[in-house]
Amino acid sequence: MVNVITQLAEAYDILRTTFVTVPSGVLQVIHTGLQHLQVANADAASIDAFLEADHRRGFEVGDKCFSRFSMVQTPLSSTLYCVLTMHHALYDGWTIAMLLRDLYDLLHDERPLVPRPSFRRVVDYIQAQDQRDTETFWRGYLHGLNVHLIALGTVQHGVASPGSAATRRPTSIALQLNEIQEASKRVGLTVAEFTRLVWALTLRKYTRHNDVIFGQVLSNRNLPVSDVARILGPLISTVPCRVTFDESSNSLRGAIASIQAQRGALVGHSYASLVDMKRWSGVVDNVFDTVLAFQQLPAIWDFGPGSSTYDIAAPHAVEHTLEVTIWPNETHLTVLARHDPTRLTDEHARQILEEMRHTSGQVYALSHDLDDDSSMLWDVSDTQRGWIDASSFGPQTILPYELVHHAFEARATSHPTTPAIEFEGTCLTYGQLNDRANTLAAQLYCMGVGVGHRVGVVMERCLEFPTALLAALKVGASMMPLDAAFPVSRLLYMLADANAFVVVTTDKHRHLVESMTLGIPFVCISSSSTDAASSQPIKASRCNATRTDEAYVVYTSGSSGTPKGVPVTHAAAVNVSHFRSVETGFVPGHRVMQFMAIGFDGFQWDLWKCLSNGATLVLRSHEVLHELKSIHAFTCTPTALFLLGHPSEFPSLRVVSVAGETCPLVLKDLWAPYVRFMNLYGPSECAIMTHYAELQPGDPITIGRPLENVHSYILDSNQRPVPVGVVGELCLGGVCVSPGYINLPHQTNERFIPDPFVQGGVMFRTGDLGRLLLDGNFELLGREDSQVKLKGYRIELDEVAGAMMQHPDVVSAAVIVKDKSHLVGYFTPASVAIEKLQQVVAAHLPVYMVPAVWVGLDVMPQNSNGKTDKNALQAMEVEVQVEALETESERRMAKIWAQVLGVNVNDIGRRTSFFSI
Repeated sequence: MVNVITQLAEAYDILRTTFVTVPSGVLQVIHTGLQHLQVANADAASIDAFLEADHRRGFEVGDKCFSRFSMVQTPLSSTLYCVLTMHHALYDGWTIAMLLRDLYDLLHDERPLVPRPSFRRVVDYIQAQDQRDTETFWRGYLHGLNVHLIALGTVQHGVASPGSAATRRPTSIALQLNEIQEASKRVGLTVAEFTRLVWALTLRKYTRHNDVIFGQVLSNRNLPVSDVARILGPLISTVPCRVTFDESSNSLRGAIASIQAQRGALVGHSYASLVDMKRWSGVVDNVFDTVLAFQQLPAIWDFGPGSSTYDIAAPHAVEHTLEVTIWPNETHLTVLARHDPTRLTDEHARQILEEMRHTSGQVYALSHDLDDDSSMLWDVSDTQRGWIDASSFGPQTILPYELVHHAFEARATSHPTTPAIEFEGTCLTYGQLNDRANTLAAQLYCMGVGVGHRVGVVMERCLEFPTALLAALKVGASMMPLDAAFPVSRLLYMLADANAFVVVTTDKHRHLVESMTLGIPFVCISSSSTDAASSQPIKASRCNATRTDEAYVVYTSGSSGTPKGVPVTHAAAVNVSHFRSVETGFVPGHRVMQFMAIGFDGFQWDLWKCLSNGATLVLRSHEVLHELKSIHAFTCTPTALFLLGHPSEFPSLRVVSVAGETCPLVLKDLWAPYVRFMNLYGPSECAIMTHYAELQPGDPITIGRPLENVHSYILDSNQRPVPVGVVGELCLGGVCVSPGYINLPHQTNERFIPDPFVQGGVMFRTGDLGRLLLDGNFELLGREDSQVKLKGYRIELDEVAGAMMQHPDVVSAAVIVKDKSHLVGYFTPASVAIEKLQQVVAAHLPVYMVPAVWVGLDVMPQNSNGKTDKNALQAMEVEVQVEALETESERRMAKIWAQVLGVNVNDIGRRTSFFSI
């Protein structure tokens, strides 16, 4: 065997090649003798173990040789393995095939090898080409490209198989060759071109864009070079393949024509490097992250009758997120996929190949008539759709009560002495609160208040506040909780917009209500006026409301600057009040702190979860830290939770829930060891809570699964389901959905649309970006309206902030665009080292998404709803430190770059990053 290997090395330069570094660059050196040829004997526990170790060994510049042979013997096999290890700079698939053929011939035939032409012919051809023509070609080919890469979530959400990407078994499927040949002929493509079309359509499902680009592997054995098919060496190249789809025509004809137009166009330009292509096209990061290779190797594998069968193991280094190789044979196409396990899970790789199989079948069906509607090509496979449906629908359960206050009334009857509401040391039992509400309800009834009316409750935190809200419900009206601390103009707008029928307030705020001259009646109440049971208690028969009537109205911030009124039905309120009360700590015997602002929907969550399940609601006062010493559960924003300090200071706490904004990993890891830590999600338009997740230390941040009777979908811009892991808009259906915005028909029609998956249902488009993970949980990734375009790149600001929160010490993060020129990243606490934070973000995001300026804050500014106040961040003066230029050469270079990039030359310093400007 050693003699045969020696003959190969004598015949072929590539087996005697190494590379050396000189001041001008890297040079190839071909040794004339065989002194550097390595043929080593090795013992290994298994051949797989040897291949793994051999791959890790690799090659380095300066090695004596860039190929080596090893003879490997394993204890469990009598087989002697010959392992050829070569640097990829020396070979391609054709080269390996020809080497193995020659090796076989030398082992079985004494005749000398037929000399092969030198690789120098290819080098001479490339050097003779006009670089300017190639630059012009690739500039035109990549013009206007917006790169969209596969992003299916971090590997921590899935389970990666052990072993390196090079030695792990690839994922595989088989496609029927006869069907593909038929379809290819019908649409005017070769089989290889047909697979490119199928792969482009598959990627379109995962990128959700009609401009698709991936890497295609070219053998370049069609170059106009004499006897090129017999040359040993790395002729292979990977170049972009761009396929565009015209969705407006709902036809595949345009995409097929674009593939046909590329025939032969790459000859003469395929040798260009990706580095040059990116420079010519202005693409900063990767042009593509998937590669498709259709293997058409020379027909040299038939070794004749009586020959032995050889199993060939070929470890393959994976350089992209996903690399797909197609091997044709007589009956089918074998599709093999290797993936980078740090960027893609095994299950995702399998699903993508299954989606490719499904897409191939879809194209086959359409190939009979290309004028048929091709919108079906967006549809995911039945297998994946089943996976999605299993996670998208919360358990379907019958609601236990017709109206939201019925559970409270049942508690008041069965446990009248249980404490219900507490404020500043004064407590009302369930029975007392019910009696007070009955007294006020009787008064409202006499004023004509009933179903279809809205009752504005203008107060501050006090015991009268829940009393008034209950009274409104008892007469069938809808309650409108309004914080008396709101600006008068805001109160006036909301009361007028909602067409409030009556206002309930306290003596303390009588003057405020009178000054607004509302033109509607108002009622002033006090503890004394409702202290005793009414002599005319309200009767249940006087409340004619049904579960489809309004329970309450809350106002949420609007993009136009004016608040939007959101009515919530009794059915929605009952659903969120009844289910998951144990998980969130709303159980009898628990004292629950009411944290949220009383004029927002968070107050409704606290109030009705408590009163429906027998807990005691403690209204927050100025002594909140003292009161928390005896509290068992509460819900607040992550920003507010951070301000409370360390969980060990509150020994009575059992459950802490966060909602309203993204929960930082460091905050969850701080609190989860001490309490049951719940991450909640739900927009005002869907009754406060639609998803819940109990997070343990070490868990990733997700919003979990949908609540009972809630439907949760991840959809694209045309309301089509996207594959598992793909980012889309989170849309919600089910009993939770509001009837729509008050007096805003255009916005209602835009956000509240027919549920495409439930006949007669209504679906709310949240505007939140999210994805479904492999474990069935949902993950949020920011807002659709947080997307900006900076220097030609689309950037999700919330995605950047999410990457910042991967730093173990960052508690809160926010990102804004400053002066339309650069990103500014704000974070707390200010003690976090900027250099380390920058490294963390750079490890998760492409360079153009890394903020140019970093600002550490002691406290993140909050708005009145407890969320990060980005207007306050925008108003902050931020100085960018620019190290002064020192030499004339630096000043000339800065001037040139300022002109090229269109920036102020004063913004360029000695250490300014190209990407930051």
